[in-house]
Amino acid sequence: MDEPRTLSGILEGLRRVSGWLPVVLPLHPRAINVVERNGLQTDGLRLLDPLSYLDHACLEEACGLILSDSGAVQKEAWWLGVPSVTLREEIEWVDTIQAGANRLAGADPDRIVEAVGHCLTPAAAAPLALQPCRLHQDHEPTTGPRGFGNRLKRRLFWSGLSHRVPCSSIHHAAPRRGRPMHVADKEQT
Repeated sequence: MDEPRTLSGILEGLRRVSGWLPVVLPLHPRAINVVERNGLQTDGLRLLDPLSYLDHACLEEACGLILSDSGAVQKEAWWLGVPSVTLREEIEWVDTIQAGANRLAGADPDRIVEAVGHCLTPAAAAPLALQPCRLHQDHEPTTGPRGFGNRLKRRLFWSGLSHRVPCSSIHHAAPRRGRPMHVADKEQT
């Protein structure tokens, strides 16, 4: 996400998606610098400072859909039973694609919007005349491949991050502590 053109495409896709769904975006400081240096638009997006691993895992579990350029996050999403869209042109975890739990979209805004539409639940996909993600049709939400989802869920539970226990950084989702990037960020708090 250090390349301005790539980040611009991803942000445009996320801004379009924010018209249907709330978009929460923890950004690495390097990505924030690229956004600020290049005047990239983030209105409609809820920007967060980077999260700890456990808070990030809590956010992943709470999401209805995950969009990421991280290979680790793609796999964690599958383990947690959350559909995902990969914001890259290639993927290490081909099994997530084969299972119908993940889609490749790259940094093209149109492909991002199409992939998100595909990954919505059946009820959310119906008005858009899209097929829902297979993950919503035939995937046991917490099992994932080879049962790793259950282990991750147990690890989160023992860390105090079960969905039954509020996650301090997420449920109060504070916007980035740096200077506001756009007025829209202030209005969402």
